[in-house]
Amino acid sequence: MYSSQIRNDYTLADAFNALGVRLYGPQWTGYEVWRDRVENPTPTLEARAPLEDEVEQVTTQLSTKYREQKEVEGRKEIHRVNNEIDNLRRRQSDLFHQLHEIGNVHGSVVKDHESWKRFERAEGIFLKALCNEELTVICTSGEVVPHCWTVWQPS
Repeated sequence: MYSSQIRNDYTLADAFNALGVRLYGPQWTGYEVWRDRVENPTPTLEARAPLEDEVEQVTTQLSTKYREQKEVEGRKEIHRVNNEIDNLRRRQSDLFHQLHEIGNVHGSVVKDHESWKRFERAEGIFLKALCNEELTVICTSGEVVPHCWTVWQPS
């Protein structure tokens, strides 16, 4: 790390922010230091995708059947179309239930996960520098924090 070349005192938050800006440029928001862990939304998005596609197909089929329902004549044909509509509605309801069980991923979750990944990378660089004694942390009382992995190991 380049910090040993520069003799300046920074708060840990300022140093973390400077590192983030250096690593990520304009992607770094400065709020990463306060980020909570946000799980990767990709598995949920991948599980939802085929169900959402099927919901779209069933919705299109329902629209077609509703139009057909208005045009059919005869008791037997009306009964057939109504049964098809009922089956499609049940399928649509099942799909909505499955989507609900999987859970939803909002854009903020994706954004927060990206912020969490930036935090983790910057934190990893800081921890490595601390453990390799390339970076020193001094408390406000002037006491040097020991370069020990157990002190800096994340919980």
